[in-house]
This record gives sequence, C-alpha cells and structure tokens, in this order.
Amino acid sequence: MPPPPCSLLLLLLLIAAVTVTATTMLIPGGILRTLGGTPSEKRFVQDTRTDVYRESTAFRWRLVTEPARICRKRWDRRTGGQARFCRREPKVVKEISRGVHLALRECQSQLRHERWNCTTVKSSMRRLLMRDTRESGLVDAFVAAGVVYALAEACAQGRLVDCRCRRPRLHPSPRRSCETFVDFGYHKSRTFLGRPRAGGDFRARILAHNYEAGRNAVRQNLERVCRCHGMSGTCSLRTCWLRLPPFSKVGRRLRGQLENAVRVSAGNTGKGFALQGPTPTRQDIVFSETSPDFCEADRRTGSLGTRGRLCERESSAPGGCQRLCCGRGQETRHMLISTACNCTFQYCCRVTCQTCWDTVEQSTCS
Repeated sequence: MPPPPCSLLLLLLLIAAVTVTATTMLIPGGILRTLGGTPSEKRFVQDTRTDVYRESTAFRWRLVTEPARICRKRWDRRTGGQARFCRREPKVVKEISRGVHLALRECQSQLRHERWNCTTVKSSMRRLLMRDTRESGLVDAFVAAGVVYALAEACAQGRLVDCRCRRPRLHPSPRRSCETFVDFGYHKSRTFLGRPRAGGDFRARILAHNYEAGRNAVRQNLERVCRCHGMSGTCSLRTCWLRLPPFSKVGRRLRGQLENAVRVSAGNTGKGFALQGPTPTRQDIVFSETSPDFCEADRRTGSLGTRGRLCERESSAPGGCQRLCCGRGQETRHMLISTACNCTFQYCCRVTCQTCWDTVEQSTCS
C-alpha cells in the first residue's frame, strides 16, 4: 500500500492542532479554563465554587425580598435540590414563605430604633446581602430562624400533616411533641437553605454558619411547660413538654448577637475560618467585612441614611436624635392632631364621640 500524500498528512496534523487548541480542560480544584487559539485571545477562568456562591446569593436576596415567589419557574437561580424541593413539597414552601415574612417583621421590630432598621427596600437589601457584614449575617440568621419557627408552628397547628421526626431513635415515642416539630423544621430548613460544610467557598461557609445560628436560636429557646397530676394538687406525677416561645423572644436573642458578632477571614487550608478574635460558636453570627455607619445614603452599600427618620429629641438612647442623626441635628415640629374622646353608647345602637385636639411634638433627623 503506497504511503499517503504529504498534503493529506499536513491536513490531519492541522485538524489535530485545532482540536487541542479549542479543547476545554477541567483542572483539579474546580477551575474550568478555555484556552484560545492565539496568545492575544482573552482567557476565560471560571471557579465553579464561586459560581455556586453567586447563585446562592441571588437566591438569597430574592428569598428575602419576594419570598412568596421563590419557586417561580422564571427564577433560574435555584439549585437542583431547591428546584426539587419546590416541586415535591409545595405546602412546606408556602410555610417557608410565611416564615421569611415573620422573620423580616421581627427584624424590623428589633431594630426600629437603630440607624440600620432592617429595611426591606429591594435595592437596599440586594446591596446589603452582596457583602458579608454584621447586618447581612443578622438577616440570614433571622430568615433561618423564621423558617424553622413557621414550619414547627404549622405542624403544631395541623397545617402540615406529615411532620415525622428525622431521627426516630432519639424520639422513640409515637407521640409527636413540639420538640419533634422543631426537629422537623430544623431538618427542612437545612435541606432548603443549606447546611455548614468544611470546604467550599469562604463566603458560602459564612452564609451557612449564620443560617445555622438562626436555627439554633429557635431550638435553644424552647420553653419547658409542666402540668401536675395527683390528689388535691400534690403533684405526685408531673408531665412536661417543650413548646415554641413567642418569636419575639427568638428575635431578642438574635438582636443581642449583632453586637457580639465574630469577625473571621479565609484560612489557608480552605477549611474553617481564620480567627481575628474569639472562636465563634454555633450560636454566633460571623462576618468578614466592616459595616458602613448607615448615616448617609450610599447606593454601593445599600445604606438609605437616616435623614427624615423620627427620633426622640431629649434622648441619647437608641432612637434618640443624638444617636440616630449622626450629629447633624434634628428638626422639631409641633403638630395639631384630632382624636375621638368622651365616647358614649346610645341605645340602640350607636356610639357618639367628641373630637379632641392635642398638640404633639415631632422630631426628625436633618
């Protein structure tokens, strides 16, 4: 058989060179590189772990700003597990949405006198959640706590029927107590929001740690209730169980964690945190970036500023003008308001009231 012509060999070598040049190479460590054909072509480097964090960040701020629409098909930022969760457990997703609303209301109630008052303005919240500050960590903890609380409450009130405990060996009794309901909410929250992992992206570990801090805030604030049984109130036999506390109690605990948050940085090993202070526990909120002072509006950080906020003129406590207005001073107005007073009931059936006028002093930050 005669050897192939030189032109055919050159053609085969050219095809092989083009194939190798355009090949996409998967490099260990999760980095995907696509090499161009010439040195002048731009090289594209994509860290898959960073992409996962970006997707979780987009999912996170959408969950916070529009929780009722988190399972809409047009939102393509859900991970595979969250998409399956939305399809298989729509009733649980509905309670998760209710839990996020509950969490944000309580967050605003706890911080109503602070410069940053847990505002839910979309543009502000989106910018806030793009950074790992104390405030974004607190929002994440509140959201996780609200999800656990709402799911446990839904089980206790019968809105969710299948609330079996995930670990039957720890709760062998078929009787489902409130503790079992909280375990159910804890498990579903970890499935939907994510759980702490040793490896992975540093910012994703911060997010997962703060979610865990919120979940633990509910579990550690369960109230123990006991009832006595016996003749003439002797309490010879006592039955005790755990029940959910008011969510405001959970909110106060998380509010206290804001000032005690622990600053961390990325470690050299890619696992855990490099500490810049005390070792954070599972109940602590962690952060890696310095918070703005929230005195002035700043689109980059999501700060809305404090201009126009109501304050107490003579107070230096939280909510007082001295602290809230950042030294800019305040404007005080005297307003005349009307109220219904001296109401009487006339048979039958009418209530008549007089109109009373009061002068109210109102101060706002300049």
